Amino acid sequence: MSRSASQRGSITTETAIALPFLLTLILAGVWCLGLITTHLQCIDASRDIARALARGESPDDVQSLIRHLTPPNASVTFQTSPTIEVTVKATPRALFSFLPAPTQIAVATLDPEPTALIGGTTR
Repeated sequence: MSRSASQRGSITTETAIALPFLLTLILAGVWCLGLITTHLQCIDASRDIARALARGESPDDVQSLIRHLTPPNASVTFQTSPTIEVTVKATPRALFSFLPAPTQIAVATLDPEPTALIGGTTR
């Protein structure tokens, strides 16, 4: 079987056209995975920090949670009255500087746990 002269080099041309498209798809997939991972880290951190605040844990324990649970470049704000609301904002590390890195935000809201009654008084 011999190929005609008009088909010679067609595989090279098709590969040259398809390869940039495939690389773009892979790059977009990695970028999306980075965004999703950062967002999930923000959700987990806001929920766990809000739970610690609701239990009435010490400020040192809460600061330790903030250091260990939040993604890099994250900021944490919270309010404790009347309800506990924790907001975690983080910008994912950009794989390449030309890609946008939208800020991921997660908010967790909880009611404080009731204080324990001991001998008729509150602790």
